[in-house]
Amino acid sequence: MEPASPNKSSSSKETFASLRSLDEIRLAYEQLKVEEDQNEKELEAILSRHLGLESDVRDLMEASNSTLTQAEKNAVDTTKTISYTATLADGVSAKVKQLDLAKVRTQKRVH
Repeated sequence: MEPASPNKSSSSKETFASLRSLDEIRLAYEQLKVEEDQNEKELEAILSRHLGLESDVRDLMEASNSTLTQAEKNAVDTTKTISYTATLADGVSAKVKQLDLAKVRTQKRVH
């Protein structure tokens, strides 16, 4: 693919202005038609790649949404597990304190 140059249009104007015979005009027309066909094919290829990229982006978004949803669910489950474990730990700690107090009372009575 050849990049468009700013001088191309001015040189084309000069070229068209210099055309004098019907054969020269026909030849220039055929060359323009070939260039137009090439440009059309390139444009179709670019549009095709664009559609492919658009589809890839959509697939990535769907996959990331699914992954984020799963990560959120895992985070909620982990939070519930941590909360439950903390509640159990508080209960165990309270029981240990009660046992320690009972132990101290029994030791005082024995001595």
